[in-house]
Amino acid sequence: MTSLWAAAVRLAFWVLYHPLAWSYDWVSEIVSVGHWREWQRAGLSRVRGQRVLELAFGTGDGLSDLHAAQHQVVGLDLSPSMVRITQRKLRRRGLSIPLVRGRTQQLPFANACFDSVVATFPAEFIVARSTLGEIARILRPGGQAVIVAMAELVPDTLWERFLVGLYQLTGQHDPVPDLSDLLEPLHLVPRIEHVSAGRATVTLVFLDKQIDV
Repeated sequence: MTSLWAAAVRLAFWVLYHPLAWSYDWVSEIVSVGHWREWQRAGLSRVRGQRVLELAFGTGDGLSDLHAAQHQVVGLDLSPSMVRITQRKLRRRGLSIPLVRGRTQQLPFANACFDSVVATFPAEFIVARSTLGEIARILRPGGQAVIVAMAELVPDTLWERFLVGLYQLTGQHDPVPDLSDLLEPLHLVPRIEHVSAGRATVTLVFLDKQIDV
């Protein structure tokens, strides 16, 4: 993407996460042709361990899924709008899940305190050196990050082809970048899997923290 287009995409994401956060679920359902929740859950069975941190939890559905899967989950998001929406959702569902407002580049948690870190369709913050460093810091040896990186829908209609094209313009369809040089000093070992979910191929990126560190 050109720098101008990249800036426009970043602005659109900021608007969706802040002043238009109320429309997030609605927009997600449209762009996924109704399969958003299936895509969100694509990495759920891969999450291991008891203590789990979800980064950029959005409107909180992933937190509910992790709680239902018997994980002891904590959520972190920068957007106060998303935090408020999620708090309301959790209250309606009778759930008590700790929510923290903060930045992924400076996580307010102790070293080696989580078994897994989860991020679903995260923005470009996820590949920042500071974010990866913080993920490595809070993961226990043998822990892992599970990142639902992107979903490639197989379109059936003209409308779906349009949505796929629009999705590609956001950069969400770009190949997963090679992060080896960043990850090796952090003792994180990357691997990629492709799974089927909701008429799409979903790309999962795993960052395994080495045990002998």
